[in-house]
Amino acid sequence: MDKWEKITITLPAQLADIASEFIISVTERGVETKELKAGTLSNLSQITTWLTREEIGDGLLDRISHHVSEISGTTPDNNSVKIDREAQEESNWAEEWKKFFKPIRAGNHFLIRPHWEKAPLDPPDIEIIIDPGQAFGVGTHASTALMLASMEWLWEQKGKGHYRPEVIDIGTGTGILGIAACKLGAAGVTAIDIDPEAARTASENARRNHVAHLMNTSTTPIEKLQAKFDLVLANIDRDTITALKNHMVSVMHPGSVLMLSGLLASQEQEIADMFHARGFETLRISRGSGAGDSGSDEWACLVMANPPAQTQ
Repeated sequence: MDKWEKITITLPAQLADIASEFIISVTERGVETKELKAGTLSNLSQITTWLTREEIGDGLLDRISHHVSEISGTTPDNNSVKIDREAQEESNWAEEWKKFFKPIRAGNHFLIRPHWEKAPLDPPDIEIIIDPGQAFGVGTHASTALMLASMEWLWEQKGKGHYRPEVIDIGTGTGILGIAACKLGAAGVTAIDIDPEAARTASENARRNHVAHLMNTSTTPIEKLQAKFDLVLANIDRDTITALKNHMVSVMHPGSVLMLSGLLASQEQEIADMFHARGFETLRISRGSGAGDSGSDEWACLVMANPPAQTQ
């Protein structure tokens, strides 16, 4: 059994989303963020993640510490930054998640809950049952919530009951977006993640939500795929979107829709321009705040359309 350490980072609240994004990108697993009150001096946030002893030995905690130190230098509250470590067994890691993950709502109709919690449903609600395992994406992060809300919007625009796209979910994590697409009416979903643990988690969650017959989960990288898709979902990060942009375009039909998040609002225009240069049209931009953010719209979601085929 792997030896784990629980890493708890206390820092100024306005830095929580930036630090969380970095930790998610380097660990490829989720974090838990909560806001603390530090007397009358300032607001603080606390980020919790888990690292194996091997990862710590390979310098991952040092990278995280260096990043936190760098960003905290931009705020007058930098003396409040603290990183604590606590030894854990892997079984404890799984149990810790259960304390943090409660039923939540996203978009207009999504109700997301872990399998160990119950929540009342109203007729319009779309229930998604998620066991996070060690993967990212349970609806609590602003980027996931923005994607879910944008998916609802897209189905409304296309016509509920009529829009039956073939969907690819790139970096599926827990499978939450692929599962949501199935429940909205997708004809089929290809959910890919290069992390085998995430792919297994997504597959288990698809079965838990009774959509396994619609959702094919694999570790096949996007560049190996031959199929074309009507809707491309990617809640990843700016660098990965930039690296994969050619492959994303290659799996799209003319007129297909591309939905992107995992982007800070400050990165939104750069990514939009990258696809505008290829003839893409922006259909919708939405922004939202994450836990610990002091009210600004920190995160962005882009919905863009591939140019339709030219008629003669």
